[in-house]
Amino acid sequence: IIILILSLAYEWTQKGLDWTE
Repeated sequence: IIILILSLAYEWTQKGLDWTE
């Protein structure tokens, strides 16, 4: 379950970074 949350957080972070740029 933790891995799933981490995976989602990682994807969200990547999208957030893309948005920031």
